[in-house]
Amino acid sequence: LRHSAQLALASMSSSQPLEEALRIRFTKQLLAFRDDDSLEEWSFPPTLASNERKWVHHLAKELGLESKSSGKGSERFIKVTRRKDQDKGARRFELLRELPLSTNVRVLMDNYFSSFPVQPEEMEALYAAAAAKALARSVGESKTLDADSGNQLLEPPPQPRRSRRRNRWAATNPQVLDSRMMSYSLAQQRREENAQFDAQMQARARLPAWEYRQVVADLVASNQVVMVSGGTGCGKSTQVPQFLLDDPRIGPSCNMVVTQPRRISAIGVAERVAEERLESIGNIIGYAVRMDVATTEATQVTFMTP
Repeated sequence: LRHSAQLALASMSSSQPLEEALRIRFTKQLLAFRDDDSLEEWSFPPTLASNERKWVHHLAKELGLESKSSGKGSERFIKVTRRKDQDKGARRFELLRELPLSTNVRVLMDNYFSSFPVQPEEMEALYAAAAAKALARSVGESKTLDADSGNQLLEPPPQPRRSRRRNRWAATNPQVLDSRMMSYSLAQQRREENAQFDAQMQARARLPAWEYRQVVADLVASNQVVMVSGGTGCGKSTQVPQFLLDDPRIGPSCNMVVTQPRRISAIGVAERVAEERLESIGNIIGYAVRMDVATTEATQVTFMTP
């Protein structure tokens, strides 16, 4: 009985979610170690709980590092090292892919980041996003890993990705495209006939982004890449997708994905945009976050987490 109780407590400890502050701290430490050629190894103290050790093992694997638990009982700690077959000179860029950008685009981006350098709070957001991504992968992996050694314990059968295949088919099938364009036209007509339409348009017109609606639509219609910059609350996430939806050149056949840093913000912004368009969530406007999807074949704007 005592042994069973210990196993139950260990299982409860390993299944508890890790606090975001810890995920960010561990991510910072391992990223700093990976990018510092002068360090040969990085150790985590034996004070870590089993769920924290499990997460560190998974994060190290995601970053292309090797991790190993050593010691026994209360003296057990994690040592992280670089892969022996890893080229130090290429390590920092092994997970990056070069974007095929033209010279003009590169010059524009250099000028932009020179004028608006990355701020410390933005770096914190990037660390948080990296930590959240690693956590999502660790939870959603088909392979369950041992908290201490990272050895494979169980591999469930793969699940079919029906929604992904359906969306790819829908994006190329002429009949589905015709159906979606018809749904778009009917939705636009219902909006304009709704008694609350004028009030919603007046509320949207008070946002700073409103005066740039035609400029944004023209740029997107004539360019492959458009960078939009604006202050917090100006309407980038809520209004720019609607500008494109309402443009007759873009709206009838467009598909948009809007990323949000958190699950609650993705759902909240999607619901707000659907409300502004006087429709229920899951029609033209939808969202897709882990374990919760509200989209149909008629959905053209999907708010989601990275």
